[in-house]
Amino acid sequence: MAVTKSGAARPDIAVIETSTGALIGQITGDGRSWEPRLVVSRRRPPVRESPRVCCQAWNGQALGGIGPGFLGLGAQSGRLLRSGRRLGGCLVHSGSTQRVAITKRGQTVKSYLERLSARTGAVGSVLCVGMDPQVESLPDGFTPNLKGLERFCEVLLDATMPYAAAVKPNIAFFEAFGSAGIAALERLRGRVPVDVPFIADVKRGDIGTTAARQAVALYDILGVDAVTANPYLGSEAIEPLLARGDRFAYLLCRTSNPGAGELQALEVVADPSIGAPAEPLYARVARRAQTWGPGGTVGLVVGATAPVELERIRSIAPGLALLVPGVGAQGGEVEPVMRFGPATAAPAGGGTGGGLLVNVSRGISGAAGKTGSGTDVAALLDAAAREWWVRLRV
Repeated sequence: MAVTKSGAARPDIAVIETSTGALIGQITGDGRSWEPRLVVSRRRPPVRESPRVCCQAWNGQALGGIGPGFLGLGAQSGRLLRSGRRLGGCLVHSGSTQRVAITKRGQTVKSYLERLSARTGAVGSVLCVGMDPQVESLPDGFTPNLKGLERFCEVLLDATMPYAAAVKPNIAFFEAFGSAGIAALERLRGRVPVDVPFIADVKRGDIGTTAARQAVALYDILGVDAVTANPYLGSEAIEPLLARGDRFAYLLCRTSNPGAGELQALEVVADPSIGAPAEPLYARVARRAQTWGPGGTVGLVVGATAPVELERIRSIAPGLALLVPGVGAQGGEVEPVMRFGPATAAPAGGGTGGGLLVNVSRGISGAAGKTGSGTDVAALLDAAAREWWVRLRV
């Protein structure tokens, strides 16, 4: 069956492969439609990636399915959606999913920092829309349960996407509802356009095998572009989160909460082997992080509530991208963030916005208040997002 294109130039060959690199097939084109032809390698893919595969775009529209047996089979019809040189999909079998990339042969997927720079340039702002929904804070007209929470998040996303350089859901607010909450999060992830970086605020980090499964869960299953991570266990504990050239991890460095300095400000002894003087722990994290990962896959979380520390961190790590919370309800000031937040060196420097993202959660979602119809809520969220978009223009 043919798979109809949607507004994209035809590549010669689209290669479909799994997250582990196992080739599943190729889609070749005749101009107006793409005929899925399974041209898999003679080596059968691992059992966990067979026998039944369904490719699905991030926005939920089907790309096509591959039936059992793999060899010599066709694919179900569906719309083929592309975004530049990259397209996200899911492999689905036995109730589980894996993420795949479909790219033109010989081309590589753009890095996270490249995609972030492109999106920042498109919207002209470094606004990151935080999604931390709480049932007790939902506006009137939204039922105080998971269904109402998901509906509010839908309205929030639709209202703020024109202004957002990125979206950052806090996963705990969905995990609190169990599997149903995770399913709601997956649906919301599908609502976010593929060119908008999607950052999972999860603060992961553990021994290597555990971190590797965390990477699969977040990057392959949920399909996030970036995560927040805890560097406390050292570089080996987050290496799986940093290893992929098209994904990214923001390491907790100097956070925005009132008790951040309890540990983060502790003085660490000098380390001549890396040229580090005696300095606070947050400064050592920034110094060490520059050497972690393959390059261009690590950034830092630095709170706007600590402008002095922010300036110091930027002087230590001029090339790392920063995710800055704390400018909304927590009271951090915008001016120092916009002055010291953008990177001034590679890898994040040089791109639009210098890799900076300023997260605003309650400062936008709280604008809906506790009254108003759904239409009013959308208008209030739009107005709040636009106000922050103006304040964070680049």
